[in-house]
Amino acid sequence: ILICSILIISLLLFKVSDYLSNLFSQNAGMPFFRYAESYRYAFPIQMGALLSTFLAGVHIALFLVIFISILFGFLFGSELLMIFTLVGGFAAILGVKLLGKPTRTPVLRAGNILVAPVNVASITAFHLLQGGISSWQPYLSEVFMGILGGVMSSALAFLLLPVMETMFGIVTPAKLVELTNSDLPIFRKMALAAPGSYHHSLVVSSLAEAAAEDIDLDPMLVKAGALYHDVGKIKRPE
Repeated sequence: ILICSILIISLLLFKVSDYLSNLFSQNAGMPFFRYAESYRYAFPIQMGALLSTFLAGVHIALFLVIFISILFGFLFGSELLMIFTLVGGFAAILGVKLLGKPTRTPVLRAGNILVAPVNVASITAFHLLQGGISSWQPYLSEVFMGILGGVMSSALAFLLLPVMETMFGIVTPAKLVELTNSDLPIFRKMALAAPGSYHHSLVVSSLAEAAAEDIDLDPMLVKAGALYHDVGKIKRPE
């Protein structure tokens, strides 16, 4: 259901982006923004790769990237766009993987640091393979749109992540960081209602986290479990 949701959102974004690109290119005041085909590089097509890598893992993300690439290429009848989407999607997966997932910011950074430059490299490669850059204005327009596409993909993925986590009940490393924040209302309440149990939970969480690291378990998941293991004593502290 998660993957289908990402596919549907991606398809809707393609159609909306296509409509807006035609509208903007026809009404643009500057010649730089009148190239309708260059707008396709600005579509947030790597959003699905960023979301699926963070929420479902690399293997599912690879499947989704291949499927979206074929879909995008088929919709616009372009093999180059299919390759562009595929390469950008691989860059998105690699970016999230390399930057780690302790928070949601790797999704934002992967789009800006890796996807946008890879988009520019792909566009440049396409021009070189087709005989070089014959006119600089269309090329620079495509480069600008490629950078915009990477930035928009990461921004949308970053905004949708907490929504998707909540809707599908996925406990990501970023969610665990939020759950283990000692300033949460439930912990403040526990510190007042059952201070002994609260301090005991803090000690247990530190010990459990260290033990999990030693035996290669998920330390954040173990820490969260330890922090909440006596939370029922808020109701019956005695």
